[in-house]
Amino acid sequence: MYYRLYLLNENNEKSVCNFKCNGNSMEECYNEYGKDLVENGLREGHSIQKQIKSFKLFMWAVHKRKEDCYKIRATDYLMYLACYCALYKFNEMNDNHFFLKIK
Repeated sequence: MYYRLYLLNENNEKSVCNFKCNGNSMEECYNEYGKDLVENGLREGHSIQKQIKSFKLFMWAVHKRKEDCYKIRATDYLMYLACYCALYKFNEMNDNHFFLKIK
């Protein structure tokens, strides 16, 4: 069964992007998208705090591009999802997401 994950902006006003996921929990999405990003960062010697700062900076840049009506590449959206999942795992994000079942 597939689900669609919607990520909202900080004010829960607008959807930033949405993704097709295999499960309906953030843990499953983290394992699918964000786990590799965090593990690669640790292997390269980056601390958790440095990774958190980098993830937040990247997400801010995507928000800024979206606000300024610039195009955002699909790869940037996938990286945004990976950053979001990693920050959620580190308890740095609030619940700015929801899942919908795809029939």
